[in-house]
Amino acid sequence: MAYSILQNGDDLMNVIHGSNVQAIFSGHVHFANTYQIGDILNVVADSTAYHINCSNAHEHFVTDATAYNVIHLDEQGIGVEQRPLRLGSTTINRFKIPNTGFVDQALIMNEINRVLS
Repeated sequence: MAYSILQNGDDLMNVIHGSNVQAIFSGHVHFANTYQIGDILNVVADSTAYHINCSNAHEHFVTDATAYNVIHLDEQGIGVEQRPLRLGSTTINRFKIPNTGFVDQALIMNEINRVLS
């Protein structure tokens, strides 16, 4: 679900560069996601309403799976646990995504090239 990437992420990174920010916690986009940019942990929570499988860019599947995150902060660092409330796998809805072009494709391509290099 590449279009859920923060569109001005570089601006945000410029603002927090050199600060003591160690992690960014946000949510939700109806699926859990954890990744790292430099030394900064980025955690996006799943939804407590329903889960969306976005592995197919042009058709998304909604299931009755739900979850939440528990974040641990202590002397040893940061930990994140995703805790499921329900792990339903039956598709309860599906919807077509005819055009994912509402995002600046150059941003996506720059990120893909950055990760691959």
